[in-house]
Amino acid sequence: MKVLFVAKSFVRGGAATGARNLLLSLYSEDVEVVKVSLDDLPSNSLKITRLAERSLEHLIFGSNYHSLRFGPASVKLLDIAEKVKPDIIQLGDFSGNLIDFKSLSDMNLKIVHRLSDFWPYTGPTHYELQNQRYKYQMANFLFNYFYKRQDLKNVNLVMPSEWLRKELNKSLDEFKHCGMRSVILNAVENAKFKKNLSEDDGITVGFIAKNINSFRKGLKQLLRLLKDDCFSELNLKLCLYGDGYFEGVNMDNNVSIAHYGRYSEEQKHNVYSNIDILLIPSLQDNSPNVVSEAMSFGVPCIGQESTGMESYISIKNGRLFDFWSEHADARELKSKILEIKKCYNSFSDECKDFTDSQLSYSSIGKQYYDLYRYLTSTR
Repeated sequence: MKVLFVAKSFVRGGAATGARNLLLSLYSEDVEVVKVSLDDLPSNSLKITRLAERSLEHLIFGSNYHSLRFGPASVKLLDIAEKVKPDIIQLGDFSGNLIDFKSLSDMNLKIVHRLSDFWPYTGPTHYELQNQRYKYQMANFLFNYFYKRQDLKNVNLVMPSEWLRKELNKSLDEFKHCGMRSVILNAVENAKFKKNLSEDDGITVGFIAKNINSFRKGLKQLLRLLKDDCFSELNLKLCLYGDGYFEGVNMDNNVSIAHYGRYSEEQKHNVYSNIDILLIPSLQDNSPNVVSEAMSFGVPCIGQESTGMESYISIKNGRLFDFWSEHADARELKSKILEIKKCYNSFSDECKDFTDSQLSYSSIGKQYYDLYRYLTSTR
């Protein structure tokens, strides 16, 4: 089985982490993979064009929109496929600037696309945006003008959570321009470390985001809850990891906060050694990498309800909580933290068992390999 794997990057960003883990999963099944990313392409004028497009999108619409493409797509998928002659094509994170829809439609091969979010099949945004009707309509007009969505019956979508599949189905059923829609969870490296609860009477919770000030990541909602007086008796410490300036918050209830900034791959061990429980109040996340990453170290998570985290966090290995509800109760969040602390070793063991058995490279690699075999046998 020869697979042509095309992604925006296998190195930089959260989507690249997902693509890289999938690549390692395929290697574990001895799949022959030819990988192509923008990092591999020679420098040319299109890179300047892509930068200009993104700058204009930021200026006009903001960072959540993709709707412009001046000139051809960066990757000539048909030419590469003709040269590589793969049995199937695997796509990672990409935009309409990297690969155009016409190339996908004209391809005489089965294609599997592992999605990181809604984009690009449902329009010009990564996620549904509130109170931006007119901006969205303008961006969608440009999106359809430049990208020209095609009938993509040969493109089969793989979502890393049930939540993402349900959300996508709401929009995709309207267009009916994709093939199979499957759920295969994200793979994660088996961490050579097992978290043990801190020996002191306090508890350390963590918050991790690329930019801690990103609205969707929910730090503001988390701090609002942790300021409640009910946490005064917990001796709670909140550790923030990620870029962005943290001004500090006046906490009058014995909760301490420390901002450590971004951490490297080599520092992950120290980060998860420092955290007892990871809090993820992130909205519309299909399956944050930090959830599976934390669980692989045996760190239980409390994640946002009604997101892709529901496919990873169960009552045995963590808790779900609606951080964003106007009725969110700090006492309920405190209760969930104490439930995990009381039976910490059990929760931690369940995290390790789940990631080692269901999210291992071999487990996820086999699921993709079986999908490839099915698709290539039904041409």
